[in-house]
Amino acid sequence: MGFVDVDTDAGRLRGAELGALKFFLGVPYGASTAGANRFRPPQPVTPWEGVREAVAFGPACPQSAYSESPSVRSAKMGFLQHPVGGTALEGGEISEDCLHLNVWAPAATTSPTPVLVWLHGGGFMFGSGNEGWFNGDILATAENIIVVTVTHRLGLFGFLDLDGAPGYSPNAGMLDIVAALQWVSRNIAAFGGDPSRVTIAGHSGGAAKVAALLAMPVAKGLFHNAIMQSGPITQFHSSEETAALRKGLLDALDNPPLSALKDIPVDILLRAQEKVLAGISGTSTLGESSAIPGFAPSTDETLPNGPFDGATTDVSLMIGCTAHEIAAFLLDAPFFTQDLSDAAAVVVLEQFAGQHAGDLYSAAAAISADEPPHLRLARALGIGGFEQGTDAIARAVNDGGGLVWQYRFDQTTEALDGLLGACHAIEIPYVFGTIDRTPLTGRAPGRHELSCRMMQAWASFVRDGKPALASEWQSWTPDNPYVRHFSIASTRTILHEKSSAALAHA
Repeated sequence: MGFVDVDTDAGRLRGAELGALKFFLGVPYGASTAGANRFRPPQPVTPWEGVREAVAFGPACPQSAYSESPSVRSAKMGFLQHPVGGTALEGGEISEDCLHLNVWAPAATTSPTPVLVWLHGGGFMFGSGNEGWFNGDILATAENIIVVTVTHRLGLFGFLDLDGAPGYSPNAGMLDIVAALQWVSRNIAAFGGDPSRVTIAGHSGGAAKVAALLAMPVAKGLFHNAIMQSGPITQFHSSEETAALRKGLLDALDNPPLSALKDIPVDILLRAQEKVLAGISGTSTLGESSAIPGFAPSTDETLPNGPFDGATTDVSLMIGCTAHEIAAFLLDAPFFTQDLSDAAAVVVLEQFAGQHAGDLYSAAAAISADEPPHLRLARALGIGGFEQGTDAIARAVNDGGGLVWQYRFDQTTEALDGLLGACHAIEIPYVFGTIDRTPLTGRAPGRHELSCRMMQAWASFVRDGKPALASEWQSWTPDNPYVRHFSIASTRTILHEKSSAALAHA
């Protein structure tokens, strides 16, 4: 491994070069958000003299322990996703000096390289851009694209509404991401990148961040295509909702003046935030995904409208979900076992779908007759939330003049004895080629071929605004609502058909 220097507009960076890859980690795109900068829009980085080392990840935003929060899924899921420490932090440090990004790029490029900017999941409350299952080293080298991951402010640090206090923003966390995209626009050419071909992408909460960027005037022109994975978010908080969150937080802090919040220690703020989250956990309906509860973006002058409120879009959108999204959120539910019966599954579904439960369950069963009842239940809940929301966004973008490519990830995992199916987030390591780092994916033969197929599809979308599987993946329209399915079985079928066609031609 050697070192490589790159000049940015704030100073020279020293990254590392390893074979066909060069990478720069912990690159600052904004000043520390501590002290007077807390809750404010991101401030510029102070330029540095000499060479700044960029071979270690930067800190994550302060956040509650992922496995202990009442607002997230089972801790068992955490260890399947993040085997290092069982949390999205991967054992790294946290700090309010968290505005950093990471760049993975091919070591040698002959022409400007398209760029994928990845926004992590975890709602707007958890995670960082450093998580191992979406490190960009494999995808960048395999598909000759640049991958950028972003860490930004979360929770109350990024989305506390201070009731219009001058100089503060209830969407500071989203403005952080805009600042990261501005950094990419100014600097990515020095890494071999093409600032005119930038695709924003994210999963779950990261997809919601993509949705918000689509609605932010200040982000216009900073990206050209978008990918939303398992997060069909169409709504953000109103001022009334943010006022209720602010009141809950202030009550938990014994009602200090707003001006004192910037001086309260981080750990005290996090404990107060947990009290607020505990009060709202369970109040949203499982399977509904039109908005994300907790501290999250809200409408203001930086985000004046919903992301799909009839505005014409000139971006291509790839959007999709997995077959059994909700299984990841049901692991601790006593009824969610391999012994669940069809009748018991319908009873559970009635809590969410009422009199339509039987029809919804039958529709799920008809899709895959061999599925056990617990996965049929998860599929039915996903139809009622993720799939319908995905279709609604696809229709809105199509109506606005944009191109839409819709997918469904169907590959199940044997992890936890098959309890999870094709659950929420399982496609991430397939997209980034990190399946051997992520226990969630299991060990089924054919995983690597499926991952290669998905890396090719995602990277070609980054390059051209449409997946290279064009003969197998038609654009979505209301008249032709085509959905491209990804699984080991479908990959083998496609490869077999191509081989047979090649032999016939020969």
